Amino acid sequence: MKTSLHRYNNLDGIRTMAAIGVICMHVNANIGFEIIEGGIADYLINSVIAKMYLFVQLFFILSGFSMCCGYYDKIRNNQISLNKFYSRRYEKILPFFTLLVLIDVAIGFLPGGGFSLSSIAEAFADLTLMFGFYTTTGMSVIGVGWTLGVIFGFYILFPFFIYLIWDRKRAWFSLLITSMIYFLCVEYFQSGGSLTFRWMCYFVLGGLIYLYKDDISKFFEEKTWLGIVFVIVGFVVMFVVPFSGTESIATVIGLLKNMIGFSLMLSGALCAENKLWSNPVSRFISKVSLEIYLAHMVVFRAIEKSGLTTIAGENVVSYIISCVGTIGGALIFATVYQYIERIVKQRLIAKNA
Repeated sequence: MKTSLHRYNNLDGIRTMAAIGVICMHVNANIGFEIIEGGIADYLINSVIAKMYLFVQLFFILSGFSMCCGYYDKIRNNQISLNKFYSRRYEKILPFFTLLVLIDVAIGFLPGGGFSLSSIAEAFADLTLMFGFYTTTGMSVIGVGWTLGVIFGFYILFPFFIYLIWDRKRAWFSLLITSMIYFLCVEYFQSGGSLTFRWMCYFVLGGLIYLYKDDISKFFEEKTWLGIVFVIVGFVVMFVVPFSGTESIATVIGLLKNMIGFSLMLSGALCAENKLWSNPVSRFISKVSLEIYLAHMVVFRAIEKSGLTTIAGENVVSYIISCVGTIGGALIFATVYQYIERIVKQRLIAKNA
C-alpha cells in the first residue's frame, strides 16, 4: 500500500492521467481547427477532453497532499530548516523553468515570433517564481506557467498552510473559509486566476485528505477493486456529468463538483498498490510530470511550425498525431534535460570533493 517512505505509488497513475489529459486539452484548444465529425470521437474530444483543464485543480490537490507527506510532521515538530526547505524548492524548479523561459523569449526574436517588451517583463516575472502573488493576467511567455506560479506561491505559504490544517477540525474550517474566498475571488473581486490564494481551497483539500489518509487506506484495505471504482466514478463526476445554473450558482456547484470528483479519485488511489495505477510507464511519466506540463506547449509550437498538426488533414487523425507528438516530444525534452542536469551535478560534486 505504501513504502517505508510513505510514498503512495498509485498516485503515479493519477499524475500521469492528469498530465496527459491537460496536454490533450491544450492540443485541442490550439490545433487551429474544430473536430465536428460526430460520433464517439467528437464527443470525447469536444465534451470530455475539452474539460480536462480541470486536471490543473487536481495538481493543486496532489501538491497539498504530497507536500504534507514529506513535511507536515517535520514542520509541526520544528524539525526542518526553512532555509533548506525554500532552497530545495528553487533548486528543483528554477533551472528547468529558466531554460524554457529563455527558449520562449528567443523564439520571439525569430521572424513572426511576436517579440515585444512585455515579453521581457513577463520573463522577469516568470524567473522570480513569485508571480502567483502579483500577476492577475494571463502570461504569454510560458503561458501554462501560471500554474507553477500558483504552486510555488503555495510552497512559500506552506508553513502557514500547516497552521491552517493543524488538526482535522481546523482543516475543515479552513476548507470552508478558503472555499468562500474562492467564490468571492470569482464573483466579486474579479481577481486573476493566476493568484495563489484564490486556489488555496484545493491545497487545503489535499491536506485534509492527508489527515484522513490512514482511515482511507484502511477502508480500501484488500479492496483494490473498490479503489479503482472510486477513481473511475470520480473521473465520471468531473468530466461526464453535466451541470448548469446561474453564474453564481454555477460557481458553487462547479467548486463542489470538482472537490467531490477529485476527492473520490485521490481517495481511490490510496487503496492497495495495483498495476493499473502503479507501473513502469506511470512511474516514468509521473517522475517528469511537472516538466512535461511546463514544456508541452513549447513542443507543440514546434510541431505546429513543422506542419504536423494537419499532416492528415483537419481531422481526428491529425489531432491524435499532434497529441502523441506533443506528449512524446515533451517526455524526450524532460528526460534529456534531467540526464544532463544529473551529469552536471555529479561533475560539480566531484569537483568540489
